[in-house]
Amino acid sequence: MDLDRLEARGRWLRRGALLLFLGVAVASGVLLWRFRFGGAGEESRQFETIPVSRGTIRATIATSGTAEAADETQLRFATVGRVSQILVALGQEVKSGDPLAVLESDDLKDRLSTAQANLAVARIRLRQLLKGADEADLLAADQGVATAQAAVSKAQRDLNELLNGASEAELAAAEQAVASAQSTLDAAQAKLTTLVQSPSPAEMASAQAAVASAEAARTKAQNDLDKLLEGASDANITTAEQAVASAQATLDAAEAKLAALQASPSAADLAAAQAAVAAAQANVTTASNLVASAQAGLDSAEAVLRAAGTAYCNAALPPLHQSLCPFSVPVSPSSIDTMLSDQSSCSPAEALLVSNVVQANSAYIAAQNTLTNAQAGLTSAQAGLTSAQAKLDSLGNIPTPEDLQAAQAAVTAAQQGLAAANANLTELKRAAEPETVQAARDAVASAEANLRSAQARVNDLAPSPEDLTAAQSAVDSANESVQAAEARLQELQKGPDADDVQAAEDALTSAEANVNAAVAKRDKLIEGADPDDVDLQMQQVRLAEIAVDEAQRALDEATLKAPYDGTVASIDIQVGDLVSSQLSAITLLTPGALKVRLAVGETDLPSLRVGMVGVMIFDALQDRPFPVVITRIGLEPKETQGIVTYAVEGALAGVGEGVADRPAPGMNGSAVLVTEQHQDVLVVPNRAVRRRGDELVVEVMVDGKSEMRAVQTGLSDTDNTEVVSGLAEGDLLVLPAAAQTGQQQGQTSLPEGIR
Repeated sequence: MDLDRLEARGRWLRRGALLLFLGVAVASGVLLWRFRFGGAGEESRQFETIPVSRGTIRATIATSGTAEAADETQLRFATVGRVSQILVALGQEVKSGDPLAVLESDDLKDRLSTAQANLAVARIRLRQLLKGADEADLLAADQGVATAQAAVSKAQRDLNELLNGASEAELAAAEQAVASAQSTLDAAQAKLTTLVQSPSPAEMASAQAAVASAEAARTKAQNDLDKLLEGASDANITTAEQAVASAQATLDAAEAKLAALQASPSAADLAAAQAAVAAAQANVTTASNLVASAQAGLDSAEAVLRAAGTAYCNAALPPLHQSLCPFSVPVSPSSIDTMLSDQSSCSPAEALLVSNVVQANSAYIAAQNTLTNAQAGLTSAQAGLTSAQAKLDSLGNIPTPEDLQAAQAAVTAAQQGLAAANANLTELKRAAEPETVQAARDAVASAEANLRSAQARVNDLAPSPEDLTAAQSAVDSANESVQAAEARLQELQKGPDADDVQAAEDALTSAEANVNAAVAKRDKLIEGADPDDVDLQMQQVRLAEIAVDEAQRALDEATLKAPYDGTVASIDIQVGDLVSSQLSAITLLTPGALKVRLAVGETDLPSLRVGMVGVMIFDALQDRPFPVVITRIGLEPKETQGIVTYAVEGALAGVGEGVADRPAPGMNGSAVLVTEQHQDVLVVPNRAVRRRGDELVVEVMVDGKSEMRAVQTGLSDTDNTEVVSGLAEGDLLVLPAAAQTGQQQGQTSLPEGIR
């Protein structure tokens, strides 16, 4: 954009809008008078000619505004205190983290020193309490107590499980397993019985029907041969066609019945579904046992870890290790890393304490993972049981093998009947050629062979030895499964006997005695150190560490630091002031990132859009224009003395670091915003356009004579007007000689934006 043009217009707006208005009025009056009354003496009129040329027309809005910082922060101290130093000056540029001001910190430093001294004293007293016992012996004693306590927990859990007996879920699973095994046995026994017994009437009927069908086919083949030799009449052909249609209908009905029977579930499907339910129930029982076992392992591992942790925290370890106590279960990875990283500063006995904690923590995490996996397995097994039971419930009535065999035999017979009917019809329609006669004789031979095969099937209905052996093996295996399931159910229902309970109680008593012995041994090693005193002193050490941390934090908060790179805009405190977190101390802003807030009138607001550009000239920097880009247009009106304006924000460019004479936040100035721009259009000075009646005209020189020409205008600015039609580039304009300036510097004779 032509920034020089916009800058010149900005200066013109500030220097004399009123004078310009008066000048325009006077000039317009003179021109009007000359236009109306000066025509008679044209030869004496003074004028000049300029050619019509192309240029750029910009429609603009003039307004005023104020510069503001893009980021501005009021910094406050986080604590109460008296200012001792201010380390920056007004307007100074600072970096993130630079100290800006400091409070009096003698008391804070004394507080930190006192807290550190108290911590050292607390640690010395703790070491003195623990000095009487050998660290290696104490470690072994603590480990023995932890092991004995874990044994007590396991013995108590075993006794409780024995006394409580089987749960309802375990009994239900055992009963379901018995039912599933019995169902499998019944199915196997039924299959064996079917094989052992002689063929059923349905099977024999099917085989005999096949013989009868084969005999009928043979008879028909012989009849076809005889008819072929004798020749076929029209009545024979009609009868044969009817026979084909009847055979097709019989086949369709037989196939539909067979398909319906085959779609039903078989006995094998039912047996498989029942076996799947039994297997799924067994999986649930196994998964439940694994969960219980994993929970017991986790409890034992937790007891060992807590014992190892107690021994570790009771020992006189280096300060870095003491800072980790007490810790949670399991020990965090960061604490483990700290133990191992400082292990070189420990004695062999202390290193053993660290190793025991690390190993016990690893065992506890492994036990946790085992329990999680077991619980996931139980969930999966329960889902499998639900799915298997749903599949079993979805099975309906099952057709018998006899029903399927009879339906299949009916389909076969119908197929054979249809084939015979089609063959008979075909043979009747064909002439009795030698090849046809021979084919008929072959059909007779084939029908006789089928009859012999059907008769052999009747003789071979008895089962084979291999089938009987497999069926008997299935019965034996199912019977063993029933016995095992019943034995398990009886064991759960019976509950523990007196001997089992006594053995479990004896184990618990022995484990408790071992714990008492281990505790007594540890207490004897400690001797003069009262456990309560040791625990109390350990808490004193922890409280002293917390006091040190708090004192250090308070000392750090006595220094106010810059949160980001910026410039000190204001300093609201003085040395000696008493400040708090409620009072602003120093204001920090970013002068390298400025924005301007403009006030735009209601008539100009509709022509503005985000992204439009312009220039800003500040009152304090008259010779330096700064580019502006509109970033936000507010829609909330503000009325002042009857004048409505709207707030518009724009980004100010060219104000970064290193720029000389850049504006500061709070500076006022004038802005010119470009709302519309036409490039490479025909332009004439505003003073060349005149109004004649309802049209606009310009005076042009043609062949040495002047004439008035009507024109259509477009956009206009303070100097020039766009001509849309009526003129061509190079036409000579006749202008009054009163203004001896070029085309681009004429005075406004028409309002801006006239069409």
